[in-house]
Amino acid sequence: MAHKKLTRFEIKHVAKLSNLLLSDPELELLGKELSETIEFIDHLSEINTDDTPPTSQVGGKTNEFREDHVLPGLSQKEALKNAKRTHNGYFVSKIQWS
Repeated sequence: MAHKKLTRFEIKHVAKLSNLLLSDPELELLGKELSETIEFIDHLSEINTDDTPPTSQVGGKTNEFREDHVLPGLSQKEALKNAKRTHNGYFVSKIQWS
């Protein structure tokens, strides 16, 4: 099952969603790599897994927990000291909707 090559519009859209500013050559490379990735994933769907039980891991380990250790964290003042902008004890970030 061959996947169609991504259009330039689709590649630019993915770059925008990823907040990536890419040059034309980088867009071409990203498009090629994304198309190859999608094609590889399409090939995986051709594998017959009817007799393969689902699994979340393959190492055989179950319920291995570590002891929790409470460590000192940063104070609010320490956490905010290098922030460009703060307001009432919170980080301020600029969100652009376009």
